[in-house]
Amino acid sequence: MAIQMFMIESMKQVKLLTVHVDLANPKSFPKGFLDKDKLDATTEAQIRLQGSKDDLELVNMLKSESNFYKA
Repeated sequence: MAIQMFMIESMKQVKLLTVHVDLANPKSFPKGFLDKDKLDATTEAQIRLQGSKDDLELVNMLKSESNFYKA
């Protein structure tokens, strides 16, 4: 199975990777994609902002699905 992963290299630059894994074999799962320096540099405010964006996206998706089923 191919899994596409987005790696954020900066706040404006995103790199798309395709990783092949065997779902029955956990050893085939990707490792080492974490940039600890960038993770450590992430502020609580950035995390809260992203959480708010994620929540809004979920609400919009649920509204869209709700409208789809009403039609």
